[in-house]
Amino acid sequence: PNKQPKADRIMPEFKFVLLALVLVVSILLGTAFRLVRATPYITYNDISDFTNVEGEITDRFDQTIYKEGKVNKYEIFGNLIGYKDLLHNTLVYRHSDLLISNKVNPFIGHRSLETKSRIMKTTLLSEESQEVIVKLFGDKKGCCFAYNYETGEVYTALSLPQYNPEYKDSEYYNRCFDSVYIPGSTMKIVTTALAIDQGKDMSKITYTCKGSINLTGEKPINCTGVHGTIGTSTAISTSCNCFFAQLIWDLNLEKALESLKKMGFEVNVESPEKGEVDGLSKKTSTTNMTNTASFKNIWGLIGQGNTEVNPIDMAKIAAAVVSKGEAVEPYIISSVINPNKNNKVIYKPETEKTTLMSSKTAEKTAEFWKKGVDRSYYTAQGMNKRIDYAKTGTAQRADKTEDKLLIGVIESSKTAFYIVIEDCKPGGLVPMTIANKLADLLPNN
Repeated sequence: PNKQPKADRIMPEFKFVLLALVLVVSILLGTAFRLVRATPYITYNDISDFTNVEGEITDRFDQTIYKEGKVNKYEIFGNLIGYKDLLHNTLVYRHSDLLISNKVNPFIGHRSLETKSRIMKTTLLSEESQEVIVKLFGDKKGCCFAYNYETGEVYTALSLPQYNPEYKDSEYYNRCFDSVYIPGSTMKIVTTALAIDQGKDMSKITYTCKGSINLTGEKPINCTGVHGTIGTSTAISTSCNCFFAQLIWDLNLEKALESLKKMGFEVNVESPEKGEVDGLSKKTSTTNMTNTASFKNIWGLIGQGNTEVNPIDMAKIAAAVVSKGEAVEPYIISSVINPNKNNKVIYKPETEKTTLMSSKTAEKTAEFWKKGVDRSYYTAQGMNKRIDYAKTGTAQRADKTEDKLLIGVIESSKTAFYIVIEDCKPGGLVPMTIANKLADLLPNN
């Protein structure tokens, strides 16, 4: 029989081997692609269903406040920790990549190689301490933000009412981060700093209050009383609108704009940029100021009208006043550890100091503020002796309701705070009640 030529026999064998190699390479590439794509796919699913987030979150004392997709007490931590995918500006949602294992077992698919939950440690006060503050708020809406201005540790970022999956009328945002408020007379600390920053000798400046003043010919600015001729510290303690109206009238516009921006305000912008605290977005304080001889601008710097402040921004300003013009950026997460790797620290916060005003401006502002506090706050306001600086404020909303606000500093615990109670009624809860209790709950440094 005729034999097939050797060259003809080799060609089919070569084609078979080549096709087999192509098949093997295709399988290997497909497997590698699935493994590479597996982690983001799983992370996406976990973000969509937070019952899969098996991490743990603790307070500053290592007590668990969140585990396996559930917050211990939503009425305390709901708006900050989060719930499934319903609250996006929360620790769990923003930092799911830290809590969820980013490794995949290639043999059994979605199950992680890690068997122990990762632990996110926070700087927050204990559940018991914050529950005391929540109970004081009762059914009132508002917020309480307090942080250590030397380290940046956030002690509390309470927002009332908190999100609770059991309540249909739950609110989905945290007022400390997601809200801005008309500041009322808490803004007068900012205005004092503006004047000092322009080189004005506030120890010599006096203005006369007759109960009302009309500087612009537009509308009168009314005061809470008739204070006579007074200086800066008295104007702070009595919250004299007439004094501050005349002070604002005498400000240099360009220098005031520079100082406001340095303190963190967005000025004369339609769409202010958002800030960030430890991965959580934060609204920015704003004001409109185009003419210091305008009623709207004067009224805004007194703390009404077109000025809106974020609680965190105001706490930072209070911190800068008592710490040479600098404020440490706040943070909530102290660390994230992985027990599967001998408690390896996989996340540590990075924070820095921000200069909000010169040390001279801060020193002088603190001096007048403290004199104003000592003049009346411990007696007339019933303020806790542990609190060193405080300034109350009342803000009128467009719907005629009033918010009560308080900015302050507790030096023994190196804490700056800002507290808001919305829609206050005469004789009802005031922020000083919250601050007095907060002062007793904070750690001493």
